[in-house]
Amino acid sequence: MADSRKRAEGGGLSRFLKENSLSLFFGALFLGTIAAQSMAGQRAFNEEQRAHGSEPLSWSEYVTSPDFGQAVMENWQSEFLQFTLFILATIWLVQKGSNESKRLDSAGVESEQPIGMAAEAAARQVLVEAVRQLEAGAITGQNERGRHVDQPIVRLRQPQQGIV
Repeated sequence: MADSRKRAEGGGLSRFLKENSLSLFFGALFLGTIAAQSMAGQRAFNEEQRAHGSEPLSWSEYVTSPDFGQAVMENWQSEFLQFTLFILATIWLVQKGSNESKRLDSAGVESEQPIGMAAEAAARQVLVEAVRQLEAGAITGQNERGRHVDQPIVRLRQPQQGIV
């Protein structure tokens, strides 16, 4: 019975891939960049070692060496500094026509855009209002065949972790 339910829900692996595609994509991108950095770093490190008459390191020795750790941390430090600067600059500076910028008359620290806990609270309030309307029968719609129905259509899914 559990197998038939899994098939009815859309399959195990394909459903997992669909529901987690963003995380899997960025995880693969992260691993790919770390692998590329390790190979390029090993090559540069070994060239320097040979130039000074020292023995080169294998890839496994290089990725466990302090040199690789330092290179990764320097790269991340640079990226975090750049990202932080971008965030701070968009608080006080504006650019006409930019999606990343506030409106020209909204420059400064305060923003109407909810972020963090405020965004979560706003989303929760929208959800609560939708449930109220659903319970009151105010929401109607179409059934699976496209016919209009006056009864509320309820298709509830399990809430995603962290939303409710």
